[in-house]
Amino acid sequence: MKKSFISHHQTLVIGLSIGALVSTIVVFLPQPSYKTGFQTLDTAIAYATSTDETIKPDTDDTIKPQFNNYYKTLVPNWKTNISTKFLWVLATLGLHHHPAWTPEFFQQQLNEVSKLREEKGYKENFVCKISPTLQSKIVIFGNLQGAFHSFVRDLVKLKELGIIDTSFKVTSSDYYIILMGDVISRSPYSMETLSLVMRIMQANPDNMLYLKGNHETANYWQEHSLKTELQVRASHLSSEEIPLAHQVNRFFNTLPLAIYISEPTKTPQEFVRISDSGRGQNKLLTEYFFAKFLTAKTDKKITCLQLTETQGEQTGQPIDIKVIFKGEKKRETFQPHQGLRLLPSDLGSTAWTVLSCPTPVYQKALKFVYDAFVILTPASHFDDWKITLYNRNVLEHKEFSSSTLYLISGTAEGTRTAQQQPEVYKELPQQEQKAAAPQEPASKPAAPQRGPLEPAFEPL
Repeated sequence: MKKSFISHHQTLVIGLSIGALVSTIVVFLPQPSYKTGFQTLDTAIAYATSTDETIKPDTDDTIKPQFNNYYKTLVPNWKTNISTKFLWVLATLGLHHHPAWTPEFFQQQLNEVSKLREEKGYKENFVCKISPTLQSKIVIFGNLQGAFHSFVRDLVKLKELGIIDTSFKVTSSDYYIILMGDVISRSPYSMETLSLVMRIMQANPDNMLYLKGNHETANYWQEHSLKTELQVRASHLSSEEIPLAHQVNRFFNTLPLAIYISEPTKTPQEFVRISDSGRGQNKLLTEYFFAKFLTAKTDKKITCLQLTETQGEQTGQPIDIKVIFKGEKKRETFQPHQGLRLLPSDLGSTAWTVLSCPTPVYQKALKFVYDAFVILTPASHFDDWKITLYNRNVLEHKEFSSSTLYLISGTAEGTRTAQQQPEVYKELPQQEQKAAAPQEPASKPAAPQRGPLEPAFEPL
């Protein structure tokens, strides 16, 4: 019986023909569009690991740094387009992973999250109230300013603490995550950082609260790096001068101005306030005008109120803001700290600021080098509430450490005397408090003089 076989030459020809056919098909395939991303904490870690955290700005301008040279490396060309298509084919066949993040996913998130929040009535100027329990844990992040890699490390720590799981979902309905605004700008990773924040909001629609900072207000973000980032990385998604600008503003319009946290066991008249602005800096946040909302009893853990609907409404009941977390005007009052600082009293309220952005810009401008966030632990009375700082020095590559203080006094846990509190948390000396206290000048003051750790940074 005569054997039939294909010669080595024929096999090579067939293989090359199939390869050419597949290549031709791939070339003429439409560019793939991925509508999913950051599915788990592991994918966020993988993305952070695959990208350079230490990208330096193009110039020494720490007020409005630009990263055009880095963005140019991300501009698609024919080689990267073909590579993307091949990887899509492999991923479709189960031979490769889908990308952890894409601009298309970012666009999809903006539309989906904004729509869901608008349907819940989250738009324009509004505030929210949290009614915690004694089992609650309230995580607070300061300005992130595009610190994507740091934020991922913080999330890993929150998972270790049992606050979130691998799908970003909080492990208890009594746990809350609060971002104090200014999530974007001054970083080459504003899109990824905002995207990861929205992913956590999608996983926790009632337990993740992102406050409006000044970078999320009145198009201020368009004066900073996110504008250029969108123009380069999302130019294929929109014909706008700033691609996706409308969608970004629509999302920012769903963010609250402030969050109020009441005591767990009493009729609420005393509160912790979290807002970008200090007391008296935003007339909309005059608690007298929405005292009825703040003092109302409710079975809901989170309630919100449109401020424009209640101007002039009040109950006669005093509202006592025991503690305020606020943004700090860094060129006026900044002092080196490790992520948490006790500020001068603000109209009688204990005042704290939190910072969470150890990016190259902030390392250079403010010598800030810490992954950092805090956790509030409620008690039956505000005097017994505690605040724990979790931080790590990113230059030393050590593990997170923690220190716990009493929320009202700022003294170390287990003590009630100011002399025993850590030096980094002490208030400004009395003469500096007087200088930093808000004044009502008769005329516009001259621009403040800056010290060695206070470069030309605009107020945040």
